[in-house]
Amino acid sequence: MGKITGKNGRMMATSNQKKAPSESSFAGLYIDQSICTFCAGCSSVCPVMAIQVRDSSSEISGGCIDCGNCVTFCPVSAIKGGSGAGQ
Repeated sequence: MGKITGKNGRMMATSNQKKAPSESSFAGLYIDQSICTFCAGCSSVCPVMAIQVRDSSSEISGGCIDCGNCVTFCPVSAIKGGSGAGQ
């Protein structure tokens, strides 16, 4: 694990693994674009609005606090990883 400084100045753990091109990730969470239906439900349950969903893409941004709400909500289990430690 490496460390980076996020936009808010806090240190965050990062994975040294490269993500697959069909994945969008941050804070250990990733969205598998090949499974995501782009329903935007994850975005609606995110307390910090860290998920952007567009017509054919979804992305977890640097504001993610790893609360796990999106993982729990996703009807197709497209969001994986994270610890839920922010809960």
